Amino acid sequence: MADHVLGIDVSHHQKPIDWQRVAAVGYRYAFVRTTYGSHRKDRRFAEHWAGAEAAGLVLSAYHFMRTSDPVDRQVDLMLEVLGDRKPGMPLALDVENDPTPGDGAPMSRAAWTEWTLGCLDRLEAAGHKRPIIYTAGSFWNTNLERSERWSKHDLWVAHYTEAGQPRLPLDWSTYRFWQFTSQEMVPGIDGNADVNRFPGTEADFLAYAGGAPAPARVAPRLLVRVEAPVNVRTGPSIKHDKVAMLTDVDLGRRLPVHDVGGTDAWIRVGEDRWATCSVPSGPLCRIEVAPDGQVLGRVLAANLNVHRGPGPDFEKTGVLKRDDGVDVLEVGGSDAWVRWAPGQWTAMQVGGRRFLAVEDGARSLDIAGARSGSAMRAAERRKRPRSDDG
Repeated sequence: MADHVLGIDVSHHQKPIDWQRVAAVGYRYAFVRTTYGSHRKDRRFAEHWAGAEAAGLVLSAYHFMRTSDPVDRQVDLMLEVLGDRKPGMPLALDVENDPTPGDGAPMSRAAWTEWTLGCLDRLEAAGHKRPIIYTAGSFWNTNLERSERWSKHDLWVAHYTEAGQPRLPLDWSTYRFWQFTSQEMVPGIDGNADVNRFPGTEADFLAYAGGAPAPARVAPRLLVRVEAPVNVRTGPSIKHDKVAMLTDVDLGRRLPVHDVGGTDAWIRVGEDRWATCSVPSGPLCRIEVAPDGQVLGRVLAANLNVHRGPGPDFEKTGVLKRDDGVDVLEVGGSDAWVRWAPGQWTAMQVGGRRFLAVEDGARSLDIAGARSGSAMRAAERRKRPRSDDG
């Protein structure tokens, strides 16, 4: 269904990453920062690179350029940190506003142009493929001189928008990668993450990456079954961009559960035992997929109450502690969403209307208070909805 391939970019700002989880949910590649200017080495570069490589992601390294530092020293430092590692994609040069420019940093169009061309030329002279340029149109258009040279480099564009396409710098008519958000919750990463799209299919991406093999992916045992036509969005709310739709043709289709979200999302962790997974302020547990495919909830809160049903009005029956891991047997709540592929979320139910039912691969597990699957399907066929509120 997706017409793009997702990947992430990371630096020392990300704590240790569970790269196996990142790969298991379908992220295919990663840009890892090596250096910043001519003096700073990213302290987590080796750690991130090794973890991502072991998980089977296709890799590139990027350097944050500073116009206050000599070009040769910047590129030499990047290549020193990269060492003999073999990227699966071209290296990338980060061209954007320097938050710490230092004394006397040249900021004219001529200076930015000279420094950028110098870094690109030096990387190619060192034997690397023509580098990728990372930038945003709002920065590039006002800080660099126009040149036919730029479009010879693949563009990695930054533009955070819910629109279907990014705003491009004037020197390009298309892009190779689009950093469309810095706020994604990626399984295996604590906190928000930058996520990027490659426009094309998995086969297109593999061809671009020189035929890199696809990583093995764990198939979660917890599934959802499509009960009614419903929108597919980039995040767990109707505020997120619609990217596709599950239609009448998809009724009965089963999708894997990789994550749970929403403003009132609950998970069943045992007989008559439910815990809040997500609230308006954020997640209280994160979803993990074990090596055997079992879907687990990892508690993030210091204390997480357990209730007899999916809501705070049900009797409290216990407490879970931070880092406790529990099997996720069912999903419920008045605003519960599931992520079944990278960047693809679907509402379980909205306004009392159910779109997805949960299964464990062998038997259906109805959301508390909802009608049976057969009754729901019959009702939806009578209504013949063409769209949804999700």
